[in-house]
Amino acid sequence: MNSFGFLFSNHICKLIAVILFGLFLVSFLFFPFLFFNYRFSPERESDFHENATFPSPASKLVHLSWFVQVTDIHVSRFHRGSRVSQLREFCSSVDQVIQPALVIVTGDLTDAKTATYGSQQNEDEWITYSKIIKTCSDVLLDIRGNHDSFNVPEIESENNFFKKYSAQRTYRPRSYHYQYHSPYGDTYSFIAMDATLVPGPRVPFNFIGQITEEEYANLEKLGEEASSSNAVIWFGHYPSSLIVSPSPGVRALMRYASAYLCGHLHTVYGYVHKMYTMQPTGMLELELGDWKDHRRYRVMAFDHGHFSFTDVKFGDNGPVVLITLPKNSQFHIPMHESYDTIEKSSHIRMLVFDDQSIESVKVFVDGVVMGEALHEEGPLYVLPWNPHLYKVGLHHIKVVVNDASGRTQTVEQPFALSPQEYSFDMLANFVLLSDFPSIGRMLFFVAVGGIVLMCFIFRRLTHKGFTYRLLLGHDTKPRWITCLLHGIRGIFRVDQFYLCILGSTIYTAVGPWFLAELIDGEIGIVFAWGMFIHRTVMHADINFLFGVTHLATFQLSLILYLSLCCIYRTRRSLHKDSNLNWQDRLLLAFKEFVFLTIIGSQCYGVYSFFISYDVISLVNPLKLGSIFLACYLRYRVGTIAPEKFGPVTAGADLRRDI
Repeated sequence: MNSFGFLFSNHICKLIAVILFGLFLVSFLFFPFLFFNYRFSPERESDFHENATFPSPASKLVHLSWFVQVTDIHVSRFHRGSRVSQLREFCSSVDQVIQPALVIVTGDLTDAKTATYGSQQNEDEWITYSKIIKTCSDVLLDIRGNHDSFNVPEIESENNFFKKYSAQRTYRPRSYHYQYHSPYGDTYSFIAMDATLVPGPRVPFNFIGQITEEEYANLEKLGEEASSSNAVIWFGHYPSSLIVSPSPGVRALMRYASAYLCGHLHTVYGYVHKMYTMQPTGMLELELGDWKDHRRYRVMAFDHGHFSFTDVKFGDNGPVVLITLPKNSQFHIPMHESYDTIEKSSHIRMLVFDDQSIESVKVFVDGVVMGEALHEEGPLYVLPWNPHLYKVGLHHIKVVVNDASGRTQTVEQPFALSPQEYSFDMLANFVLLSDFPSIGRMLFFVAVGGIVLMCFIFRRLTHKGFTYRLLLGHDTKPRWITCLLHGIRGIFRVDQFYLCILGSTIYTAVGPWFLAELIDGEIGIVFAWGMFIHRTVMHADINFLFGVTHLATFQLSLILYLSLCCIYRTRRSLHKDSNLNWQDRLLLAFKEFVFLTIIGSQCYGVYSFFISYDVISLVNPLKLGSIFLACYLRYRVGTIAPEKFGPVTAGADLRRDI
């Protein structure tokens, strides 16, 4: 121990502990602000602009345009099934029944997977995608997702099949701006934001998107080009909460938009089917469920400047119904939509799409039958009404549509002619309003700092004064907590355990994790803060989330395991002449379960990287090294004399509580 005396000096340890505790506290005080990487501020209010003035809505099919979005198609050569065949049916239905002005595809056009867990661009998938998707509409706006950039070193690479087979392949390799001019003189701008990584590594290191300084400047120019349009829609693959970008961030970049359309999260494993929110900038963010597993698509419309949408599951029986005026007031966009438009309207307006003839369209307001809407033109149905009767409060409109084949579709939504308070799903708000790259960084550094702080506290400070009574005093704590704290203190009294845990924690933060062929022919080095690949240093914020998982499944679990071993060996030294009682057997079983969990989680990590990156990934100090370290410490904790753990006997007897 004397050889490491400088490391264990009281003054140095106290200073480091104070610094780490300060960083730990600041991180938690800063945590609430990580949920928003851009906030609306009063000084920006003058920047906002309203749509051009529209005439009062009546019964005619004017100033009304509709569009379709689909996302995360994942055309796959290994998992065809109904995914591709139903995509053909969907495109046929869109072209013949819905007939939108354009179709938007927000990324993950192909699956780009191997038969195992690996990732590789497959030209056959792109050929299939290209043949099918071009039948959807004359105007198709698609953009890359993270799967479409797997193993793509650069935009001009031969592996980038997007520039060869996508609908926008000829003109727009990355972000772009498309203007739609309606027959009624309206102009709508659609800005595609490509946040995929360049170079594009294999799975899983491009789950979080990134906008470079150059691409950010390009997007600013595209936003300026769209400023004269009646409305602006941004679309991309990643939700804004999963995009790293220069200050002030992508939400500020899109502050003049009516909505941002995205995909990527696949309904979060089925937990959030309606992932919508209103950003602090006043822009709607609307994540759409995937086509891959859930067969979701979205029908959107601008009716006299008011934006409406409905998400539909393909294959559900019944017509598709979208009430455009009065629109769903939960999605009212204050800086672009005026209540006066609804108040001056003479008709309720709705779009009804069906491959069968429509028998009836009944309308109810606040439970009262208003009558049957009449077919005006195309998919538009209208019904006269008096909006002045509904100027105060929140109201509900219901539309029941029956077609010739006997199918029925019922749609109900709130509407208002004055501002109302609304809330979105709490989980949807968390997912879409957060700043996950910043949260990941914060959690990682808090986890590293917390473990290092634990090492110093239990090594040097727990035997003195207030700190000792706070951590190890067992008069007011359950005995099992006191026992565990004594066990933790016991392992940190042993130099080998202390140095191994402290060193492996610091290594996780600063050292190389493993080598991998992240792109064909390119060996990369992965760190916590990013990757060195293709002669480029790339920041990969997803690594921080992997780091947090590793610290939880290895570092903290290892501390728990060694503490349990310390307690078990101390108990056995106190009762060496007696047989194992049931408490000892329970403790023995639990500590072995913890060890198997440690080894199992690390072996799974090694296996995952091996099937993704082949043999080179076995040069893996993070996971493979952790397995060797855990086995070595398991051997050492079983051979060291129990008295080396120090005075842990005060908490070693659990019998009175059990």
